[in-house]
Amino acid sequence: MSNFKSDKTLPPKTAKDELFDAVFGPDEDISDNNADEIMRTHGVSREQLVENLKIHVQEKIKKILDETGVIPEMLVAMLNNIRDYQKEKTPKPVGADEWVAEIFNPASMPSSHAQPIYNFRSRKAGGLSENDRRILSELEAEIED
Repeated sequence: MSNFKSDKTLPPKTAKDELFDAVFGPDEDISDNNADEIMRTHGVSREQLVENLKIHVQEKIKKILDETGVIPEMLVAMLNNIRDYQKEKTPKPVGADEWVAEIFNPASMPSSHAQPIYNFRSRKAGGLSENDRRILSELEAEIED
């Protein structure tokens, strides 16, 4: 949610604004999910908006630097904040071994889920567990019958 605070100097709402408030609710009452859904219907995403803002700020910095020869510190700080935000939102890379091990980690599964039939073994570890061998033998016996 945004930290929007009402400003008493705003002009009165128009009929169009009142209609939007009736349909979507007041701006400050729109949840992040509703806002994302509305933007998606128009083919817009948060990431795209942030990237467009970053590009616009970069162009503005270049324009001011070219015109005046002075680096606009406030815009540079804003650009750094945008970059930090994007880095924060980027998922951390996870190695395949870690990801697969996490999937089969019994501690991460809710107790209502059944345990996997086969125990996870990486190729480096090699071999099968006794339970896996028993299951494999049963399957081979079924195929032979």
